[in-house]
Amino acid sequence: MLAICKRELRGLFTSVTGWIFVGVNMAFYGLYFLLNQLIQGYGNIAFTLEQLPFIIIVTAPILSMRIFSEERKNKTDQLILTAPVSTLQIVLGKFLALAACFGICVVLMGISPLLLSFFGEVTYSNSYVALLGFSLYGLTCLAIGMVVSSLTENQIIAAVSSFVLLFIGYVMTNLTQMISSTGNLLTKVLNCYDIYTPMRDFMGGNLNLVHVVYYLSLIVLCIFLTYEGIQKRRWNVSSKKISFSVFSGVTFVLGLVVIVLLNVGVRAIPSTYTALDFTKQGLYSLTDTTKDYLKNVDEDVTIYYYNTKASADETIVKLLTNYKTANSHIAVKYVNPESNPDFGAKYEASDLAVDSVIVEGPYAYKVINYMDLYEGNMDYYTGNYSASGFDGEGQITSAISYVLTKERPVIYALSGHNETPISGNFSEALEKANMELKNLNFLTEDAVPEDAQLLIIHAPQMDFSADDVKKLQAYLDAGGQMMVTVDFKALDSIHNFLEVLSGYGITVTEGLVAEDDTQAYYQSQYYLLPQVSSEEVNGELAGALKVFFPYSVAFSYGEQEGVTYTPLMQSSDVSYVKTFASVDEAIASVNEQAGLNAITKEAGDAEGPFTVGLNVTAESGCNIYLYGSPYAFTDEADSIVSGRNAQLFSQLLVTVTDTDTSENIVVGVKNYDAPTLTVSTYARRMYALLWIGLIPIGSIILGIIIWAMRRRR
Repeated sequence: MLAICKRELRGLFTSVTGWIFVGVNMAFYGLYFLLNQLIQGYGNIAFTLEQLPFIIIVTAPILSMRIFSEERKNKTDQLILTAPVSTLQIVLGKFLALAACFGICVVLMGISPLLLSFFGEVTYSNSYVALLGFSLYGLTCLAIGMVVSSLTENQIIAAVSSFVLLFIGYVMTNLTQMISSTGNLLTKVLNCYDIYTPMRDFMGGNLNLVHVVYYLSLIVLCIFLTYEGIQKRRWNVSSKKISFSVFSGVTFVLGLVVIVLLNVGVRAIPSTYTALDFTKQGLYSLTDTTKDYLKNVDEDVTIYYYNTKASADETIVKLLTNYKTANSHIAVKYVNPESNPDFGAKYEASDLAVDSVIVEGPYAYKVINYMDLYEGNMDYYTGNYSASGFDGEGQITSAISYVLTKERPVIYALSGHNETPISGNFSEALEKANMELKNLNFLTEDAVPEDAQLLIIHAPQMDFSADDVKKLQAYLDAGGQMMVTVDFKALDSIHNFLEVLSGYGITVTEGLVAEDDTQAYYQSQYYLLPQVSSEEVNGELAGALKVFFPYSVAFSYGEQEGVTYTPLMQSSDVSYVKTFASVDEAIASVNEQAGLNAITKEAGDAEGPFTVGLNVTAESGCNIYLYGSPYAFTDEADSIVSGRNAQLFSQLLVTVTDTDTSENIVVGVKNYDAPTLTVSTYARRMYALLWIGLIPIGSIILGIIIWAMRRRR
């Protein structure tokens, strides 16, 4: 077998065929590599590999067309057929030669992520999973080409026939969609020859063993068919055209049945065991938070996906499969929009968008619009929408919890003092946590309602009356929980409210916290990036550069009997509080900093570190969470840190709500924050010269030289 492999490999590279195959494939790889990695700065070669399959269906037939047909034409195949080598060794040797030639391209492509690491972070796991999928796709194409080459002595017929077969496999999904958008028995049979779609799954970082088995089984089937043809030709070497009579009908059917049963058996295995998620964000797998919650679900839940499975969003289909696999009480049903156009009306969603999800349980239902499953930004100049994160798991897990919950925690937001309303991402965080947000005004209410699990006082601009203070103090004395944000602009206007805080030993430092540590602020010295403590209320956000706190005041505290103080966020050691004679002077300083003018520490400015997030608990059971920047709880600030401020808010809600169930479970958005490479112009030119010039062109020129030298002999 190895002797056959060496002979064929030598033949490929003593002619121009092997060199052209390597050169053309690497030329296109180099071109897309330049565009995606060197210019766009993507740290994942999957973007480049995903654009090469059509090139392979052109070059693979050129490489494989001569592997058997040339010998048949020159009558040299009789030497091999009569040699003391088994037919299987002949076929395997020739296929290994094709694979080795293709392997040269794969190895060169595999080196490129290592070279990219000099310019930034590279997602190795995703890149090499994509390369594995591309390799399996390429080997399958070569195996199909080998079968066709074994059927004819005409290389042109072999190349054209191989291309037609590979092209059909490349566009099979589109063909079956044209036949039936909903899918039927015919389309299911035809999709067995869809050789392109499984490869796309690898490009997304999903190592699906079902697809690995599919490709390997196709390769084995092609080797088997080639073996059958060659085995029969050892006794009948006469046909000059394509002839399918060389195959034994019985052995062909048996081989096909074995392959089908193998694939059906693998597909029957739950996807949790066959699909390995290598994406950085874990797009295709459930988080431990969701898995732990689903273990306790013992009531039936139905998830309706408003589209056919064949046309559905692949990422969401994988996600729903994981839910179905994780718990037998969860059923997933696909609803065809064409045959059920009024399906959404039952759920008060008559204009239900395609690809939306409806979760229905014993107590309620919840409609999740398709656009809510993704987080993104709209470019109002171009009208294009770009997804920045996937929130499918967060929304669906929240919906399951919602439809299984009889009573939901109630959060009250105080009004009547020009407080800032909870809105945007933070309002969505409340909804996602399945909590009910109600408004509370002390003018109309005698006390904080008993069902309040948390009272939010968000940046009051007007002071509390004596009656307001009395009601608030009564709530705290009864063990109430409160979240408070303080606006530096209102410090001169809320003395009575600040007196409530001082009763717990808390003092709000007048002025704004400014940073001198360049690693602890973003652009402006007032735009703090505080150090987050590892307390439960901060969840997974502990550390630096996690949350964004612009225009923050600081909290100081002393020892007071029966009161415990826990810092949640602090500025650096070189920070200081910039004091001002008036609010107008503070606003003027803020506006000056907005122009990125540097400010300096002056005599009398208190030195850091400062606490900008504080948890205070008292013997009465009251729990107060203080934050020095109300501006941190805005969508603008949240976008600076990719939604982590909203995550901080969500974690607070989950921590403080008093419930024995898990209805307030929150799963964060899985961001598409791909690493970006910084490639210099010089490096870009050198790499472009290497990948587009030296490797491909040099390969082709070398092949021509070797071919010309052999012809002169």
